[in-house]
Amino acid sequence: PIFDVQSVQATGEAFADVNASTQFSSFIERAAADGIVSGYADAAGMPTGKFGPTDHVNRAEIAKIFTMALQHYSE
Repeated sequence: PIFDVQSVQATGEAFADVNASTQFSSFIERAAADGIVSGYADAAGMPTGKFGPTDHVNRAEIAKIFTMALQHYSE
């Protein structure tokens, strides 16, 4: 595997729309805790507290996530 990342216990505290029943919630919360993902921001750049776990991901977003993960987890 490229990344050997352990999940965390999903608490639902990272994002308002991610809870323990959300698919991959423990990895979403781990990625948020590690600074890999930050969720949505409003027009002023302020975090909305939402992640959009069922939303589509575009190429630019996945490229940023992958690059951030490589930097963080390959150390």
